[in-house]
Amino acid sequence: AGYFSDNENAYYFTFAKLTRINIDAGYGLLEFPIEIPIGVNLKLLQQNLYEESASGFGIDVGAMLRVDLADMLEGDFLGKLALGFQFNDISTTVLTWNSNYRDEVSPRFRWGMSYEQPVRALKGSITFAWQSKDRYETKQHFGVELNSRSLFLRIGTNDGKLTAGTGIALWKLQIDYAFIGYELGNVHRLSGAITL
Repeated sequence: AGYFSDNENAYYFTFAKLTRINIDAGYGLLEFPIEIPIGVNLKLLQQNLYEESASGFGIDVGAMLRVDLADMLEGDFLGKLALGFQFNDISTTVLTWNSNYRDEVSPRFRWGMSYEQPVRALKGSITFAWQSKDRYETKQHFGVELNSRSLFLRIGTNDGKLTAGTGIALWKLQIDYAFIGYELGNVHRLSGAITL
């Protein structure tokens, strides 16, 4: 028996635009804004497995429909409700190995919804989220995030397995850590993002 290493890296270049539309039912009865964020990921994938290496390029597209219930229902204590979807690997991502073998990552669709409730005592909010994704089989994700000022605490389930994490936002930099439980071993994921 022996051991070998597996190293995987993903580099994302994200472009996003937020559009706001005012819904007006007329006669002064109902007027509230709807936010529609749309984003595109361009991603470069690299993998080193034992003595083999591969690289590939992929594209993800996503959008969201978000409404502030405080504006819609005129209740200051209410938060934001969102419905979103994402097409991953929309162009079929191809990983080409140095042995000329090719792995194809077929397109997949995921969608979900969330509710963000302001918590004035914490000067932040608590968010409840649910997601369904379908690649080889349909899997469900549930999660809760507590946001207090620039600190984030998260806990949830990934197809019935525990997930947890934390994050911190400083100026235009955000750093996140995530723990994901798997049968073959736990996964620790560290990521960072810079907002320009």
